[in-house]
Amino acid sequence: MPDSAARPLPISAAAGYAAAVGASTLAIELVWMRILSLTFGSASVAAGLVVAALMLGMAIGSAWAGRRPSTSLGAALLALAAAAAISPPVVRVLGSLGPLGVGAASLFMIAASFPGGMVVPLLVARCGGHAGALYAANTLGSAAAVLVTGFVLLPALGNQKTLWVASALLAVAGALLLRNRSTTPAATDAPPAPLSPAGRRILIVYGLSAFAAMASEIGWMRALVLSIGSSTYAHTVVLGVYILGLGVGSAAAARFLAARAFGALQLLIALICLGALYLLGYFPMLLGRIFQDRVASLGSFSVTALAASAVALLPPTLLIGACFPVAAKWLERHATPARASGLLLAVATGASMAGALVASFVSIPISGVQGTLTMALFLHAVAGSVALSYLGERRRLWPAFAAVAILAPLFLRAPWNVLLLQSGPYIYGDLRPGREDPRKVLFAKDDRVASVAVLELPDGNRLLRIDGKTDASLSQIDLVTQLLTAHLPMAVHGNPQRVAVVGLGSGMTVASCLKYDPKELHCIEISPAVVRASRCFNGETGGPLADPRVKLHVADARSVIAGFDGTLDVILNEPSNLWIAGMAGLFTEEFYRSCASHLAERGLMGQWLHAYGVTDDTFRDAVATFQKVFPHVTVWEMWVSGDYLFIGSKEPHLVDVAVLDRALARVAVADDLKRIDVATSAGLLGDLVATTEDLGAFAGARIQTDDGLHLEFLAPLGFYGRKRMPALSYLPPVNAANLGRVVRGRGVEWAEARDFLRRGIRAVLEEKPMAERMELFRQAVRRFPEDRQARLMLEDQVDQCLAKGDFALVPFESRQFVDARLRRIASLKTQSAQPGLLIEEYKQVLAVAPGNETALAGISEALLAAGAVAEADEMSAQAVGKRPDSARARLIRGRVLDQQKKHEDAKAEWIAARKLAPDSVYGKEADKLLKEK
Repeated sequence: MPDSAARPLPISAAAGYAAAVGASTLAIELVWMRILSLTFGSASVAAGLVVAALMLGMAIGSAWAGRRPSTSLGAALLALAAAAAISPPVVRVLGSLGPLGVGAASLFMIAASFPGGMVVPLLVARCGGHAGALYAANTLGSAAAVLVTGFVLLPALGNQKTLWVASALLAVAGALLLRNRSTTPAATDAPPAPLSPAGRRILIVYGLSAFAAMASEIGWMRALVLSIGSSTYAHTVVLGVYILGLGVGSAAAARFLAARAFGALQLLIALICLGALYLLGYFPMLLGRIFQDRVASLGSFSVTALAASAVALLPPTLLIGACFPVAAKWLERHATPARASGLLLAVATGASMAGALVASFVSIPISGVQGTLTMALFLHAVAGSVALSYLGERRRLWPAFAAVAILAPLFLRAPWNVLLLQSGPYIYGDLRPGREDPRKVLFAKDDRVASVAVLELPDGNRLLRIDGKTDASLSQIDLVTQLLTAHLPMAVHGNPQRVAVVGLGSGMTVASCLKYDPKELHCIEISPAVVRASRCFNGETGGPLADPRVKLHVADARSVIAGFDGTLDVILNEPSNLWIAGMAGLFTEEFYRSCASHLAERGLMGQWLHAYGVTDDTFRDAVATFQKVFPHVTVWEMWVSGDYLFIGSKEPHLVDVAVLDRALARVAVADDLKRIDVATSAGLLGDLVATTEDLGAFAGARIQTDDGLHLEFLAPLGFYGRKRMPALSYLPPVNAANLGRVVRGRGVEWAEARDFLRRGIRAVLEEKPMAERMELFRQAVRRFPEDRQARLMLEDQVDQCLAKGDFALVPFESRQFVDARLRRIASLKTQSAQPGLLIEEYKQVLAVAPGNETALAGISEALLAAGAVAEADEMSAQAVGKRPDSARARLIRGRVLDQQKKHEDAKAEWIAARKLAPDSVYGKEADKLLKEK
């Protein structure tokens, strides 16, 4: 006997079932979204179609249940539990079938989600009403599930086990409902009477409202990402607050609001959305100081994100949530409670599906996030005006005027400030408190994936910002990573003909790959806006996308690689940071196996990995996952404890110096590397720090799989905790013997230098005294002069010393040593220092730069003052010989000669000085001496 024939359920029991089922189904939907993203691509049309099919199935289920209230809810829940439990392998298999698989997966999602839409209508039938209360319970259960699933279940259990937990809860609920039967006659599903025109109009207006609400949700989430970041925890908090607002609003409305309130709610939603539209434009500024001062852990971030999301989202979502119970009361005048709730949920789900697709794939790419929120606001105002003006008992004009009054401020609004929106408070804090931002916006665009901008600084540096985070720039630090990610694997391979690069960014890496003259290069970039933004760097890159050898794929990398035809010599994987939601899918065992299957026999896989902002275990697990698929690995430390490149292969690969030298013999390659201070093969080799034999510490790591994706949850812990140096916790000291087994053609003389460099970096991060840091970098440079990192860090410390006027700490290995010593000498002169001290300082300069005219002239003057006339004569003669056009050298040479009683020769030098620079200090001094003589 069907369970709908049972005696009526108490509302408290029905609400409990609704909450439990809401929690289970939402957890299932979250996992399905992850699986579909991995299978079909996170922003592809294919994925959008399958997700739309999921929502369509729920809509059909709601409509079905409304027409057939005697359907067994227990059986439906058991069917959903079974479908959820088996869904991962089914979706993976269907995803491998290409376009046919997309259709098949869509059909599977319709069938699997069908029972989920039946829950509320069937519970309403069992209770004889209370649609609003049951919808509220179902929604509140979903809100709880978002937080529990995102913070607990998925990090601990992964996709499949989370589905099993949710399926088990559904199965228990289904079994309990099946047992709850009575001996009363079964209800019959008599064909319902056709819905009246008034009822259909209600559905149309409610559908318009649901469409606008979903478009708003997409827009709000995209706007909040710019302020609180795009980690999986940030998305979880925002979604949880959004659904919580819907649940609380529906619960309150079910109890306190009448049917006639629907139109007023829509106008009020439009008014609140207007305020949110202005507020979200200033959110980055409001949150900058909070993130800078108070966020130092996942807990503090969650509190901050929760508060920010609540301020922005709760006012409108409470009202949006109130619309369902009010609309249900309204529609129940024209249909049974079960049918009314079924029809409303079907319309809401279908309209939400349409709203999500239109907002993501049409509205945001065309009019941006702000334009999409404006569109949604307009639709709410229209829905409210229509509901109040035409669907009531009598026609009224004031709602239309109210709608116009609400919409009028839109014509006065200014576009959001791109500099403010792209300031990235969640990562950079409040960088410019109370000061004018000198940067210029060269490009700004929202697409279906992210908000992208290119900013130019006064010094000419340009930044590519994606959702507020800099992903590429012209700074030396970023140039090194962007260029070496290409040059190292390409040069090591020696003859790469077919290449694939995952991630376009500024185009630097792709441009550097082209220096090796490959026959074919596939560039895979998921964001259309990034493709357009990369043109802002064409002056530096040469516009690589215009090269006929480059084939651009604006798509998800997993899908492109999986469907690649033929083999590749080099694959470079350079996505964004691991703590960003969605990036972990490009660091899984399954993705690496897909790449390995498309590598040629001598093919190389290059994997960029950041060591900053992640936990020690994140770095360890990421490396171990890569090494599991590519057993032969060389590790390149592009920036100590910063950026690393792992070059992996299926068979052993050597680093042949002769091959590197041939690469550097290409003029285009050599010129490109000179931009980052690399002139020889030794300059490249200095970053080679480990091989497979050195990675034993990674043996006990947890391998990341598509099912677990645990790094997506682990990496943000380091980011929010401001974690540094995890690489130095796992990578052993540079082992010259192990490196010698893979390096052919020269010895490994950089091992000791790299140890000093690492110690120096640690000293900087631990804020050790300047003298200690300087000495460590000095030792690194002395042991391996071609180590660009050691030299750059040394110069950075020197810059800090010079800024403080502390010239004495500057070592002779610094390129700024001569200038620093001369500045120190100038300072000593103002302090009337003894000639002997000045002589010693000048000698240090001349030991490094023997021909420096300024030092030669200066030491001549100091020697003369000290009475060492013979030495002064020798030095002054050298100074004039080096710079015969120097008035200063001539003046001092004349003084030395005059001291030796060679007055005529002295006069000749002074005449020359006066003639060379008559208006200078030296020319005037020479003129004065001539007059005295």
